[in-house]
Amino acid sequence: MMNQFTFGWLLKLVKNELTSAVYEDFEKTLPDDLPSAWDHACSALQISMSELAQKIATEFSLDVAKLPTTKAEMSDVPDSVLEKYRVVILDENDNQIVFASAFPYDQEAFSILTFLTDKHVEFAISSPIEIKDWLSKHLSHQTIDSSSPQSSVTIKSSVIVRLVDKLIQQALRDRASDIHIEPLSGEGVVRFRIDGLLHKITTFPWPVFKHIGQRIKAISRIDVTNSIVPQDGQIHINTNQGALDLRVSTLPVKGGEKFVLRLLQSYAVRSLDEQNFLPRELQQLKELMTRQKGILVMSGPTGSGKTTTLNSAIQEINTIDRCIVTVEDPVEYEMEGIAQVDVNVAQGLTFEKALRHILRQDPDVILVGEIRDSETAEIAIRAALTGHFVLTTVHTNDAMTVIPRLKDLGISNALMADSLTGLAAQRLVRKLCTKCSTLIQSADSQLEQEFARVTGKTPKRRASGCDSCSQTGFLGRIPLLEIVVVDELLADAIRNGENTNQLMEIAKRQGVRTLSASAVEHILNGSTTVEEAFRVLGKDLWVETSN
Repeated sequence: MMNQFTFGWLLKLVKNELTSAVYEDFEKTLPDDLPSAWDHACSALQISMSELAQKIATEFSLDVAKLPTTKAEMSDVPDSVLEKYRVVILDENDNQIVFASAFPYDQEAFSILTFLTDKHVEFAISSPIEIKDWLSKHLSHQTIDSSSPQSSVTIKSSVIVRLVDKLIQQALRDRASDIHIEPLSGEGVVRFRIDGLLHKITTFPWPVFKHIGQRIKAISRIDVTNSIVPQDGQIHINTNQGALDLRVSTLPVKGGEKFVLRLLQSYAVRSLDEQNFLPRELQQLKELMTRQKGILVMSGPTGSGKTTTLNSAIQEINTIDRCIVTVEDPVEYEMEGIAQVDVNVAQGLTFEKALRHILRQDPDVILVGEIRDSETAEIAIRAALTGHFVLTTVHTNDAMTVIPRLKDLGISNALMADSLTGLAAQRLVRKLCTKCSTLIQSADSQLEQEFARVTGKTPKRRASGCDSCSQTGFLGRIPLLEIVVVDELLADAIRNGENTNQLMEIAKRQGVRTLSASAVEHILNGSTTVEEAFRVLGKDLWVETSN
């Protein structure tokens, strides 16, 4: 069965030229390795290796390879890869690379070579003996012995190390925030999350996928023998841009394990001025960061940029005369001059316990990564009431729904009214590529027409696509920020138990702009599109805009 699967192409070629009886004997005695299979076919057909190469090339519309006299300089394909897959580089240009191979349908080699070179891969046919002799002469390895188990493992390990390194390098180059590696239909699929959306990058044959998973587990210090429970780990590497931490998560799924690697770049913590906030919201956030006590709560779903914004905000006030402490799960960005605590539930270090001990350390500013339970909520609120400035996050849809969320966690209206200094909500929308976006002369799409109807104005630009933005029309993301400064009027309304609609009406009269209002301004100034804002905000875009 293995021969039929691996050498089906050879069986098909030979079958047409042999009698049934001879072919049946040929099929039964076909060897498992490629050089012997070629020899077996030559003997059965009574032809030479070069004649068989021509037959294979003709059958599969390929060229017969003429091996070069010198080795091509190709830094992206190490000798170990050439050796493992028995290929020789024949020709190369900016878009395509041609390899000599004795195996016209080596899907594993095709996948690996395509990924390593980022080019279209073509094969030309050469006999396995010619390729072996060429590799023996031109590669730096002292010996090429595919029959040696130790040699095979070493070569395989070298290839997998190279592949994992290349995945991380490409993710950095593509500005990916996450790498997803998962089983699908007997293969391993790699996707990058770029500007909030997943993009398929490549696929690997199942054996390669399994070894990539083992490599990721090994370097992230995860138990490589356990594939039936979720695990977490971390990888730390240095790049030419600075230190890079990758937070690794494994999850048993149907068909194998899914791996997600989140790229956390310490040098990615930018100042608030660099993050494309609208001027009004930027000024409000900066003013809130001057407070000496109270609590600022940032809301939004996972991946909305809450942590990034709060880290940037903390950098604004990170001076030698302030004691700043964070408690996070996990610490995503290392910041000099700030004491950062990693939650470790397995060791008993929860948000609640860490926060209790932090308060004994005489801090001025405390960042609590997320309020998840009533104990943490109560300690954070009371810390804000006793002279500390606290920043934290919760998962709610908008700024004002932080109030009922805290109430659900057992915080009274009176405590919220006395402690809250600010509420915020954030989303991220993709930013139009400045090199290819086009001006809109008239609203053409259904969403553009709806925008024009609701606002009375025409959107400014729409996405196009170019090489700079990988044909997506977008490059980077910009935040939509909704900030509610809790003044005396709003605090009194909270204390009196007003509902969220009533609270929001008060806030709007005080000049608060919603997420949708922020999106509209970005659409009208040409930073993003109606389609992108609708993708992120949905029907709330129309409800809020029409008010």
